[in-house]
Amino acid sequence: MTNPKGTQLETATVNWLRENGWPYARRIVKEGQRDKGDVTLGDGISVTIEAKNEKKIDLAGGQRELMDEMENAGHSWGFTVHKKRGTTNVGDYYAVLPVHILMNIIGAALGNESFDEPTAPPPRRRVIPRLPPEE
Repeated sequence: MTNPKGTQLETATVNWLRENGWPYARRIVKEGQRDKGDVTLGDGISVTIEAKNEKKIDLAGGQRELMDEMENAGHSWGFTVHKKRGTTNVGDYYAVLPVHILMNIIGAALGNESFDEPTAPPPRRRVIPRLPPEE
């Protein structure tokens, strides 16, 4: 059985993605227990997108479902889009993902292969310069 609110959010998410530089975004056909998410960026991009339009946001439930669907799809990256009440702009909705996935995405964006392996932290540097003592 389809959920009209869920279908509406998935369609709105696809439309927003297309309008914002992802022309191959599309909804994914449901596969029962082997569901692979709700939306794909298409063009072979391995990202699982789970869409949630619920009155009360269930972060833990959304993340469990996301992780199952990422495994079903064979994707290392993914996030859950939770509809924000009071707006129809998908760009203002909440994107939620586990920190380890975020670190892998940032690592890839910065040219690192992965942050899965522990590495030595970069040397610390003082962000706020120390002022000389007043005389």
